[in-house]
Order: sequence, then C-alpha cells, then structure tokens
Amino acid sequence: MPKNCPVCGGLAVREEGEAVLRCTNMSCPAQIKRSIVHFASRDAMNIEGLGPQVVNLLLDNNLIKDAADLYFLKEEDLVNLPRFGKKSAAKLIQAIQKSKENDLERFLFGLGIRYVGLKSAKNLTKYFKTLENIMKAGIEDFMQVEEIGEKIARSIFEFFKEEHNLQLIEKFKLAGVNMATLKEGSAAPQIFEGKTIVVTGTLEKFTRDEVESLIERLGGKVSGSVSKKTSFVLVGESPGSKLKKAQELNINIVNEAEFLEMIKEAENI
Repeated sequence: MPKNCPVCGGLAVREEGEAVLRCTNMSCPAQIKRSIVHFASRDAMNIEGLGPQVVNLLLDNNLIKDAADLYFLKEEDLVNLPRFGKKSAAKLIQAIQKSKENDLERFLFGLGIRYVGLKSAKNLTKYFKTLENIMKAGIEDFMQVEEIGEKIARSIFEFFKEEHNLQLIEKFKLAGVNMATLKEGSAAPQIFEGKTIVVTGTLEKFTRDEVESLIERLGGKVSGSVSKKTSFVLVGESPGSKLKKAQELNINIVNEAEFLEMIKEAENI
C-alpha cells in the first residue's frame, strides 16, 4: 500500500517484486542529494573531494540544485564556506572541471538510470557511441546491446522521455560535459589485441573498473574466470582463487608493477 516519504512527504511506492519503498517526488531533498553523490562517486564521474558532506554543504547554501549545477560553481562560491579555503576551493573546482572530459560510460552511469550499472553503461557506450544516439533509440534498439534485457531497456527509454531529465541533460551540454565515447578513433596502441586477461585482487593504482576499461581500450578482453584460453592474470593484493587456478594451469602471472611497465608507452604512465 502506498505510503509517504519520511523526508519530503511525497508519495512513496513499492513496485512489484521489490522490497523497498521509493519516493516518486523528483524534488525530494534526499533523492537530489543521493543523485549528486552518486554522480560524483569514484565509479561515475570520479570528482575527488566531492563526498556527501560537501554535497550537503552546497545544497544547504543553495549553491546547487542538481548535479549539472556543479559545473557552474566558481571558487568564490566556495571560499567562505566551512571546511573551505582558497586552496581547497580551487582544488575542488579543478576536479569538477576535469570530470567534463570523462568518457561517456562514466557519465551514463553517473546519471543514475535505474538498473543501469557499470557493465550496462559500458556496453551501451560501446554500442551507441554518443548520448544523442542513446536518447533517440527505442526499447528494441536497447535490447540489441549485450546484457540489456527488456526491463533495463524500458527503464533507459523512460528515463530519456522524462522532461526533468531532458532539462538536466541540456544543462550538462551547456556546461560542456563530454557526451561521446573517447575510445573511437583512439591512437592508443592495441598492445593487448587478441589477449584474454583476468584481474584478481586489489590494485594500488586502479579501481577494478578503471583497469578493465584500460585493458579494453588497449585491445584486450577481460574475463571473469581463468581458463586455458587466458593470456595472463593480473594479480593485486589479496588475490582470490583465480591465482591458484592460474598456477594450476600454468598461466602467466603479472603483478601490478609489471603491468605498469607493459602499458607505459601506450598510456604515458
């Protein structure tokens, strides 16, 4: 039975097959905060220094109303806020502006489209190349994408039909946020072409999503399991059973330092 959101009082509903109630009010402060924190998160736009406390500060001081407003902030907006000085304000603005250059897959994940996770965002970007193409696509078009079923396809389609979301996209465009894949026409050497690579353990320099994207950009294929077809296993701290499996199959083991040497020329690291 429908109830009310404890934050804004708006209608909250529980959809079939789901355990949690969801607020349906797009102006709900809790919804807005959650969407901005998600947009700035490490796996999305990766804006360093923009965590929940800073987002609260910006919202409470009426400096932003949505994620797109972040790109219109200036240093002078921040310097007089608690926790900020001239140096920290400049650092945050720099991090925000730098995120404009992210690949489409990060932006797409950052939009917070229901059911669209990291893998779905990556597959959509690879297939459609630009946000404009995604916005023009239909449900059947989305279902041509790897691992996109009807449920996810319908969610994406409905997201880009909402006037509120279209207005938000326009603000991002006005701010100059990249909305196309950066991988098309890339001059990066395909040093991993034809190779299947497995990653296990925690890496110091990369998140799992970052290293997988890098491998794919350099022509490789990332696999979630070790087999005789595996070219090598990239091993970080606290590796799992994949390392043992690789040793049993006599698969080449590569640590992070060795991996960095392999990609040094391609990535100028």
